Amino acid sequence: MLAEAGLPAGVFNVVVGQSSQIGDTLTGHADIDAVSFTGSSASGRQVMISAAASVKPLHLELGGKSPLIIMEDADLDQAAADAAFGIFWHNGQVCTACSRLLVHQAVYEPFIEKLIKVADSMKIGDPNDKATELGPMISPEHRDSVIDYIQLGIDEGARLVRDGREGLPAQGAYLGPTIFADVQSDMTIARDEIFGPVVCVLKVDDLDHAITVANDTDYGLGAGIWTRNIEAAMKSARRIRSGQFWINGYGSERLEMPWGGYKQSGFGRELGREAFEVFMQTKSVHICHHF
Repeated sequence: MLAEAGLPAGVFNVVVGQSSQIGDTLTGHADIDAVSFTGSSASGRQVMISAAASVKPLHLELGGKSPLIIMEDADLDQAAADAAFGIFWHNGQVCTACSRLLVHQAVYEPFIEKLIKVADSMKIGDPNDKATELGPMISPEHRDSVIDYIQLGIDEGARLVRDGREGLPAQGAYLGPTIFADVQSDMTIARDEIFGPVVCVLKVDDLDHAITVANDTDYGLGAGIWTRNIEAAMKSARRIRSGQFWINGYGSERLEMPWGGYKQSGFGRELGREAFEVFMQTKSVHICHHF
């Protein structure tokens, strides 16, 4: 198949195995000139350690705890539908999932009500059914890890307004949309990348407060805002430290736009012209005499 696509033998290889068995071999091997890695921030740190032995260039696209700001002038119906897609798509198992919703105090409770309504309408079931919007999670073990975070959120004092542990299919690693309100920035569920269909809703006083809360994270992969005020939107885009920023439509990507993170979300870029940089070397050739 690869030959039919015009790729010479050895250009594209798939190696399957446990990371503990093949990870360091691939990232640390002297004959591998560069590494592009997508995964958790913890795994990214291990890749950096392994690759450091041969001082090879890296591209790391790592974890996220991405904020989506909902301002008081937003279209709440559209914003709620967009936020639900942004966090519950692929059961929240997406690096840019908008797992923190920063909602203006003037529309806080109405927005939560609309978000719950959207979540209630989402169909959970067989991924082979075209009507299904949320299939099972990647494994029972990961589902159980996310459930532990839900209990932790309850223990920390967040208000569970929709419990995704209820009303699920009898068989399979299912977990439904889960919504926490009254979340504080210092809570574990607001700081850790849960990587599941769990969203934290935080109340903010105004745009400056929202920007401060948005940046109060170790991550910087995605961020966004819903507002009718383009000046407020652009102010947020400039001040929030994230590799991607979406205005009135969270999560879209385009091949020509570079994709990557700030802070512990990694460095380097996929997509766009910038994606080639990690795979290229620049050489200067100086000719000092006439032939």
